Amino acid sequence: MARLNDTLLDKYRLTRTSRVDGSSRLAEGNKFASFPSVALGWRVLDDVAGQRFGPVSSLKLRGSYGTTGNTSVNPYQTQGSLDRTAYAYGSTAAFGYQPGTLSNPDLRWEKTASLDGGADFGLLDGRLSGSLDFYRANTTDLLLDRALPPSTGYQSITQNVGATRNTGVELALSAITLDGWH
Repeated sequence: MARLNDTLLDKYRLTRTSRVDGSSRLAEGNKFASFPSVALGWRVLDDVAGQRFGPVSSLKLRGSYGTTGNTSVNPYQTQGSLDRTAYAYGSTAAFGYQPGTLSNPDLRWEKTASLDGGADFGLLDGRLSGSLDFYRANTTDLLLDRALPPSTGYQSITQNVGATRNTGVELALSAITLDGWH
């Protein structure tokens, strides 16, 4: 993992991060993936510097974008497996093997790209503070089991199928209602 942090005038901060992850659970050619991210913050108002705008004593705007990955498949699942089974061999039981899971050498990382924008604020000399965030997470190449027709001899196969999107707003507030009471 590599990370670079830059700060300018103690008001602007830029962070860049990149990592490469590997998973032995995936087949050759799909084991490794890169996951970059970038974040920017700007302290618009800072009560330490004595800046104020009406009741607002501090304000920081921030935004970030980055990707993460998931390889939630069983070890060796890309190679398929054999299951032990009992057979009738005349009047005697015999043990053998039958195909268990279907191999899929094309399985790759499930990836989520997240975008977040927000603001941290302080009001009334810090007596009321909080943060407001908007986020959106897009997940692609979802790792899911897909049902197969019984005629194939298999029940399902794990594949990269589908995508999801999660979007939301979060608000957190904190207040100092009584100060100086012991």
